[in-house]
Order: sequence, then C-alpha cells, then structure tokens
Amino acid sequence: IFFTGGRRAADLAIYLGLLRMGHVPLMLPETLGQEQKRQLVKRYQPNGLIDGRQKNIRMLHSEKVRMHPDLALLLLTSGSTGSPKAVRLSCRNLQSNAESIAEYLEITAADRAVTMLPLSYTYGLSVIHSHVYRGACLLVTERSILEQQFWEFLQTAGATALSGVPYTYELFHRFHLEDIPVPSLRTVTQAGGHLPEELQRYMAEWTRKRGIRFYVMYGQTEATARMAYLPWEKCLEKPGSIGRAIPGGTMELADETGAPVTGADQEGELVYHGPNVSMGYAENREDLQLGDCRHQTLHTGDLARRDRDGYCYITGRRARFVKLFGKRISLDQVEQLVTGRWPEVSCACVGDDTGILLCMEQKAGNPAPEAVRNFLEKEGGIPGKAVILRTLEEIPRRENGKTDYPQLKALQAEAGM
Repeated sequence: IFFTGGRRAADLAIYLGLLRMGHVPLMLPETLGQEQKRQLVKRYQPNGLIDGRQKNIRMLHSEKVRMHPDLALLLLTSGSTGSPKAVRLSCRNLQSNAESIAEYLEITAADRAVTMLPLSYTYGLSVIHSHVYRGACLLVTERSILEQQFWEFLQTAGATALSGVPYTYELFHRFHLEDIPVPSLRTVTQAGGHLPEELQRYMAEWTRKRGIRFYVMYGQTEATARMAYLPWEKCLEKPGSIGRAIPGGTMELADETGAPVTGADQEGELVYHGPNVSMGYAENREDLQLGDCRHQTLHTGDLARRDRDGYCYITGRRARFVKLFGKRISLDQVEQLVTGRWPEVSCACVGDDTGILLCMEQKAGNPAPEAVRNFLEKEGGIPGKAVILRTLEEIPRRENGKTDYPQLKALQAEAGM
C-alpha cells in the first residue's frame, strides 16, 4: 500500500495500524510530484493508495502481491525521491533498531516526544518506533520551530524529547531561540546529515546549561535508521564526531580493496554490521519477493576516520569527489572549509571535473566571492578560477531538511558548467 503521510495524528494512527495488520506500506513524501507517483505506481502496482492530507483511500489492484514474509516496510532512499529504488525493511530491522535507540537514549514510558519530522523520512519513523517500543507518548504537531505556537505546545504538553536535522538547529541558532523556556525538555537529538562543529558546540553548550542531554547521531535508510551515536557527555570533547556504533552493532573502516583500516586517523569507507541492516533494495513489484541480500552488512559509501579513542568522524562521500587540474577534491570538504571559516554562512556545492559551483544563502555579512576563492585556494589548494559562486535566497532542501543536490546540479548546468 502506498501511503502519503504527513505529521498529523491521523497519519500516525494509519501508519501504526498498517504495520499492526501486517500490511506493507511504501511511505511517500507529501511533496512527491504526481508524475513521480505515477511512475512508482506503474512499477510496484500497489493494492491501494492512502493520502493522509486528502483523507482519501483508493483501491487499485485486487490481486494479492507476492512478498517475502519478513518484509514490513518500504522507504525511498534519501537520494532517490521519485526513482523506483526503495529500501526493503523487515520486522527484525524495525524491532532491533527501536530497541537500540531506546537503550542509548534511555527512553522510558514517562517520555513525551515531539514528532516534527515527516513519516516518509527514516529519522522521523525512528523517533516513533523507539518511543512506541517503550510505551512513551508522542506529541504530534505540524508547527515549525519558528512559530510561537510550537514552543507553547511543547510547554503545555510537557515535551521531554526534541529531534531535528542540521537545518533545524541552524534555524534555532539564526533566530536566537535558546531563551525560550521548556522546563520539561531532557533530550535533544540530531541526525540527517553533518552538523557543523561550531553548531554542535553551540547546541551542546546550550543544552548542558539547562541540564538537557544532546545526542549527535548517524544513520542511513539502508540501516533502518541509526548506526552510531555520540554520547551527550562527549559532545564538547569530540566536536564533529558521529561517535560509536549503537548497541548491537559494530563499525569498521575498509580501504579501496576491502582490507581493514586499523590505524588511528586513517581514512577508509565506513562499513556497518548489525541486525538493523535492511534486506536490500526493490525497484519493482517482483523485487518484493526477495529475501535478505545484505546479511547484516552495509557498505555505507561514507568515508570516515577513527581517532585514538575509537570515535568516528565522517570525512566525505565516495561519490562526492571531483578531479580538477589533476587533483582529487572532496566537495564535502569544500563546504566544511567555508563554514569553518565563516560559521554563519549556509552553503552547498556541486561540481564535476570542469569546475565547482558553490552556492551561498543570501545574508548580510556574507564574504565577498573573491575572499572565498582566495581562502579555498590557500587552505584547500583549489584553484580560484575553477570555483563559480552564486547567491541564492535559500539553499534548496528536500522534505527531510537535507540539501537537494540534484536541484543544484540543474543550476550548475544553467551556469554552463
């Protein structure tokens, strides 16, 4: 069943009801275009469509879909909205990850967690699963953190847990929301992408002053949700770190040949092992019959290093590299260099072997383009003439708050690169 759900109480009830009745929902974001949805319907031929916002249920194929008995949930990968690729998750995946998250966050039945992330997003679902597992309360709202009503809701409902992506805390910092009192709040978590070190320090200091625990977490849809977390006690000591593997999981680094990378501060691909690793991908209806193709091992595609204490740091993506004038350059490192030098700057970049397009959100006090080029050339060895700067009103983002790099690639094409 295709389910287009948002952040409403009815959506949450429908989702949990589908799981309880043994139906397999494929979760779709409300921002998904009609043509993209038609393509997915054509490939998967679901028995029905449920649209939470329109309060509409539409039955399609009456023929029973043949599926593997372990299959419980389908989620589009974070980079494939509108493409046919979906992650196949089993009951064991959902159960084991919920148990691990509940354990390290110390969730109890007394907790009251705010659900401010979409149901189609694995991070949003992990908040739901881990709290339902412990019998905790879920506080449902469609409000934004920039709305006064959001904070009034947290205060009156006695919220104990708040979860957000990097963009959530960027807004929190930009609009100086740290003085808003929520005395019941005891846990704040972050996942969904790299949190700049300065922002991590800011959040860690703000929460520590108020007796709140702040956790930086790391995960992928292909591992149900979480793979690693940084204990709140280490947030100021280990800025930029994703921490260690969650309970029940292990992490290792591998070089390009697959051999283990064991030395401190040496880079390799992050490989995760655990019962929350998904069964694999599906690209059509027939793939729903497949069993476990991953066998609890996930090659994440992320490059990382491990410090002498065993804490991991993501250094980039294997695919986020370009080669300019014979030099291999990490696009993620370009972004980190800029935000490290100018913490108030919101930026994102794309590129290929002909050049780099660096986009910055329009703000007062942004550095001059020439200053950015000179800095990148001096600190990163990136030829200034290979960098095109563009100012945008807003960096394009997907529903889950992550940078929409395909949209930026389209801007790169418009720039003639």
